[in-house]
Amino acid sequence: VATPEDPATSRRGESLYAFLPRTLKGGYFSAWELENKRYKGTGIMAILRNRMVWFQINNIVFPALVYYGFGLKGLILFLL
Repeated sequence: VATPEDPATSRRGESLYAFLPRTLKGGYFSAWELENKRYKGTGIMAILRNRMVWFQINNIVFPALVYYGFGLKGLILFLL
């Protein structure tokens, strides 16, 4: 059931071009909120179990490894 705060549901009459950025941004920040609530008060080691932290690390480290291993041309092909 959709609620007004639900980022994954389009509003009545909303175009795809208006809905898509709103849902991507809303879903991303919603995932951070859920992970922060899940590990709140469990200590510093909770950062290592936070899925969103690992998601961000993978988005930075993996392309860096591709660049290191295959150079700029490899990175461009990877990003395409």
